This record gives sequence, C-alpha cells and structure tokens, in this order.
Amino acid sequence: MPTPELQREYARQWMAARRAAWFEGKICEECGSTKNLELDHRDPTMKVTHRVWSWRKERREAELAKCRTLCQECHKLKSAGEHAKGSRNGCAKLTEEEARQIRESVEPSRTLSIRYGIGMRTVQHIRKGDTWSHIGTLAQRSVHHPVTVEGAGSNPTRLAQNKLGGVACPSPVTGPDLPRSAGDMTAAPIEERR
Repeated sequence: MPTPELQREYARQWMAARRAAWFEGKICEECGSTKNLELDHRDPTMKVTHRVWSWRKERREAELAKCRTLCQECHKLKSAGEHAKGSRNGCAKLTEEEARQIRESVEPSRTLSIRYGIGMRTVQHIRKGDTWSHIGTLAQRSVHHPVTVEGAGSNPTRLAQNKLGGVACPSPVTGPDLPRSAGDMTAAPIEERR
C-alpha cells in the first residue's frame, strides 16, 4: 500500500500535468508572454475557486470558461485593484467618513483611538496615509502645492491648488503633521500636539 506521502505526490503530479496540458499553446492575453501563466477570472464575483485541476472534466471546463490566461505579472496588476478597500472590507471597523474625520482631526491619537474603538497605531497609520489612503482629504490634496492667486494678498488662508482636477480652492497652509503657527513648533512633539 502506498504511503500518504506517495499518494500526495502522485496527486500533485497528476494535477500539474492537467494544468500544463490546459496552458499548452496559450499566451498572456495582455502582454503575449508564455511564461508563468495563471488563470484570471474575468468576473471575480463569479469565481468558485482557482483549484480546478482535480475536478471532473465537465465541472472543470465550466469554471475555466469564466477565465482567461494572464502571466503572473499582468495578473498581479489586474488583481491589485480588485481587493475591497475601506468599509467594503468585511473586517473594517470604520466608515470612510470616520477615517476622514480621524485624518483631519487635531485631537490626540489616544482620544481618537478610544472614541472609535481602534488602536493608537491604527489612528497613526490613518493619519500618515498608510491605511485608508483611497479616501484622501481636502487638506492632504491641497497643502502640498500652495499658489499665490491674484487678490489673495496677505490672507492667512492662502489659496492652494487641488491636485484632483487642478481647481484652486481655499485651504490653510497646514496639514495634520505641520504646525499651525511658528509658536507651535517648540510647544510639543507632533504626536502630543494632536
């Protein structure tokens, strides 16, 4: 009687042979490469699984009909935009609006972490844009490119160019990690000022 290890190796080789036969003569539909080919489900919502090689022929062909052939690199690029972000992710504790409020708040991270029931590190990651980067804020979009606009003169609220669309919009020339005035620079480290 074959050992479990031998049975697993036989099954692995059998499925690898089926997979190789299916990819024989195929190319990446995006770049034309023949190396490191993978299955890509055209509509991810219709995907049952990518582990189809052990299925009976009819069932396997039905699943493969939903797929196209991409190389590993093209598949990564295509799939990167499909992952659920923000509140669409089933594990999210915040909404987009709450994350935006955290990013724009000047309150201490500890206060915000208690209010929203999340860790202080999570608050810090949101503020830095490491997480929830897809939501952005008006201050983040405009603080980086202050411009002088005719008539703005010495107005403390300078007009800044909004990166999204190039529209000039009013925005203070401060951001979540910038001091509000020269006096704030010596008052406390950035984390304590929040």
